[in-house]
Amino acid sequence: MDELYREHILEHYRHPHNKGVLPRADATARVANPVCGDKVEMYVSFDGKGNVGDISFDGESCAVSTASASLLTDCAKGKAIQTLKVMTPGDVYTLLGTTLNPARTACALLPYRAMLDALHENEKEKGKARPSVTKPL
Repeated sequence: MDELYREHILEHYRHPHNKGVLPRADATARVANPVCGDKVEMYVSFDGKGNVGDISFDGESCAVSTASASLLTDCAKGKAIQTLKVMTPGDVYTLLGTTLNPARTACALLPYRAMLDALHENEKEKGKARPSVTKPL
């Protein structure tokens, strides 16, 4: 991993943005990676216009997963739900600014999976069917 990007990830690990429980979340989702033990819970509130009003995360996870969650929540604030639902794993890698070895890919995508699950949980609460978009690790 390039030193510049390593520092970028470590900075978000040491000082994560949007970390903590969002008290009035409209949707939450918890995902875990049984291989490494990382756990991420995503909290999302919506603004009533189809946008993410606020988003945060909590849990116990490695540097890559924590940095991914920090960057992803920064990116998601104010975005339309539909825009976030079409994000790809490649978009997460772009936020991190580096390529990852296969073992770290699961770490980077854990917050992404939690966010998608929370967005789909919101739709489920509104009576919409949830498509199967996430797969277990």
